[in-house]
Amino acid sequence: KTLQVGAYVPVTVITPETPEGTALVSLRGAARTFAWEKAAAAAASQEPLQARVIHVARGGITVELFGISCFIPTVELGKYVREASFALDGKSIAVRVIEVDREKERIILSERAVSEKEEILRVQELVKRIPAGERLVGEVTKIAPFGAFIEIVKDNVRIEGLVHISELSWEKIDDPSSVVSMGDKVEVVVLGEREGRLALSRKRAGRDPWQGTAQRFPSDTPVSGTVTKITDRNIVVEVEGGLEAIIQKRTLPPGAQPKVGERIECFVERVEEDKRRMMLSVRLTAKPVGYK
Repeated sequence: KTLQVGAYVPVTVITPETPEGTALVSLRGAARTFAWEKAAAAAASQEPLQARVIHVARGGITVELFGISCFIPTVELGKYVREASFALDGKSIAVRVIEVDREKERIILSERAVSEKEEILRVQELVKRIPAGERLVGEVTKIAPFGAFIEIVKDNVRIEGLVHISELSWEKIDDPSSVVSMGDKVEVVVLGEREGRLALSRKRAGRDPWQGTAQRFPSDTPVSGTVTKITDRNIVVEVEGGLEAIIQKRTLPPGAQPKVGERIECFVERVEEDKRRMMLSVRLTAKPVGYK
């Protein structure tokens, strides 16, 4: 805007007093501070705003709002804008401010929160009505290092849920893609709702390996397993998929030094099924022990 003589304008003081005896101020700094304040207010009010598209990339769209470059991740784009994004350079789109971080110089916007508002509300209401423990079937639509995203259709509404990596399998895994693939149909159990999204479990939809362990592994039952972890006091042994037991180091015979990945043979000392704990022993109890 053009400055007018006598007009009052906000400024930021750079130097209170220069050698000439005047204050050095900045219009640009004040304008930027004012813009960040407006962005914070917009995030609080959730009012829709118009932003100008300045760059389109695979991961999202960069727009200008209040004179500041802001980002709209692809996940926050509605279907229409997502499909026509590469033809939007220079055009204005309606958005909402969903995150303002002045320290990191970051403002995140959502276009979908405006264009698909009614659909989002329907999903949120449906998610709230789905009880924990309900079994559902969905399709794997995305795999990330921390888990798998599942799309579920219920009452003609598409819902997205997340199965955290710890809920994909009773066995310990490092890569979600080792147990699920894109497009897989999977049965899941609802754990609850987190940030408007269903928290799901794939492993709880199947058999719990600890179920019935007290009956299957009475005391003195010979078992063999693979050493998966060694601590100062204990050796962790995988007896079955998802079923790990503990050997206390002090029970090892002299000279026995098992290594991770090695198979060992021992006997069940006790099982505490309610605590999901199985203790193994290599001591001579009721039967001789072989170690290899």
